[in-house]
Amino acid sequence: MTVWALIPVKPFTKAKSRLSGIMPQMAREALALALFVDTLTALSKAAHIDHIAIVTAEEAVRVHAERQGAAIIPDTACDLNGALELGRRHLINLGASFIAVFPADLPALKPDDANKVIETARKSDEIVIAPDHDQNGTNALLTAAGETIPYAFGSDSFCRHKDLAENAGHSIRVLNLPRIALDLDHASDIARIAPYIGGSETERVLHQLKLHKNNSLKESS
Repeated sequence: MTVWALIPVKPFTKAKSRLSGIMPQMAREALALALFVDTLTALSKAAHIDHIAIVTAEEAVRVHAERQGAAIIPDTACDLNGALELGRRHLINLGASFIAVFPADLPALKPDDANKVIETARKSDEIVIAPDHDQNGTNALLTAAGETIPYAFGSDSFCRHKDLAENAGHSIRVLNLPRIALDLDHASDIARIAPYIGGSETERVLHQLKLHKNNSLKESS
């Protein structure tokens, strides 16, 4: 039984556009890279993940992928879900038993969070969905390789993934995991993630940009 984590990474020049009101493009690119590094580091330490693949056209991720032993799948699609479908086909051809999609920008993700997603699928034989904090987006989606429901990441993806799975006759397990649920898409998210990101690349970048809360980002527990 082989578990692959699949991380889609769009070009950093297009990342974090919703933060344009509080930081310029170069800062958003630095933040996107930091978020990716933190996500990749957490997944690389998750005992229940056998391999990691990154589907991307962003060259800046390559050195970090090589450092963590992650595979690079060139993104020749024109959208996020197309890139994920391309990545899934590639991993099925490599013999994947389970494919767990994690966005590249989970600031508070820890190895134990990823392990819980994998453990749940192994024990229950269900599609596992971990939503974001407002139950809108999907911050982790794990399926068996043969359970090829279409990827539907984007606005309202949590409900769309549930509907797609149910319509295809699959059982679903929803995991509400506080750290996986955290995003950094809006200025208001900075205070929300602050207690969880101590010592991370994301924290370092936010401190450099003077966007941390009250100069007191705490070490994560």
